[in-house]
Amino acid sequence: MTADTINTNQHYVSQMLLRGFATAADSEQVHVFDKKTGNKYTTAIRIVASERGYYDLSDSATLDAAMNRADGTASRIINTIRDRQSLSGIPREDREMLAGFVVLQLLRTRGFQ
Repeated sequence: MTADTINTNQHYVSQMLLRGFATAADSEQVHVFDKKTGNKYTTAIRIVASERGYYDLSDSATLDAAMNRADGTASRIINTIRDRQSLSGIPREDREMLAGFVVLQLLRTRGFQ
C-alpha cells in the first residue's frame, strides 16, 4: 500500500463477504436495512459498511493493507465453501485460518471500536 490509499473508502465488512449477500448472482448490490431509521434500500457493495480512512493510523495505510491481505486469504477458503455449500473436505489449516478471520471480523466492526 502506498500513501495514495490514505483516506480511501475502507470496508469494516469485507466486500468479499458482502458479495455473498448480493441481490443477484452477478450483482454488485446488496439490500440494506438501517436500524436507526428503519429505512430499507439497495446500494452498491463498494460503498456499504465502509468509511473513508477507517484503518488509517498516523497517516499510514499499513492496517488497511493487512486487512486486505486477510480478506484475500480468507476469500479463497470462503469461496470454496460457497461453491461446495459445505465445510466438509476443508483442510484443518484452512479451518484454523477461517477461525482467525472470524475473530478479525468481530474486531474490525464499528461497535468494537
